[in-house]
Amino acid sequence: MNTAIVINLDYERYGNELCSQYWHRISAVMEASGFVRSNRMFLSNLQQDEAFQNARWVIGQIDEHTRHNPVTLLQAIREFYGLDYTQVTNLITPPPQTIAVEFIDNELAPQTVN
Repeated sequence: MNTAIVINLDYERYGNELCSQYWHRISAVMEASGFVRSNRMFLSNLQQDEAFQNARWVIGQIDEHTRHNPVTLLQAIREFYGLDYTQVTNLITPPPQTIAVEFIDNELAPQTVN
């Protein structure tokens, strides 16, 4: 997966009930469109331009169905980003240069039998 789509809704302004409904709809339609959900991101193997175009189309389709609601989906979206997932750094994990890998010689390690 090299392309990620990040969609954050404005829970502060529009509340949990509306944003949760929209989030469930977004998740279902994005996944049906071939994206893979990973926490709050939707990942794709498509080239960036194609993934971005598909994500815009999905959001546009959902927004079209919400146009008669007091708050449309586009109004409820706070952030809508596309990014190169290979360049994302998970700040919860330690920096790669601090991770030490040691070779363990299996012949010298004691064997455990279950």
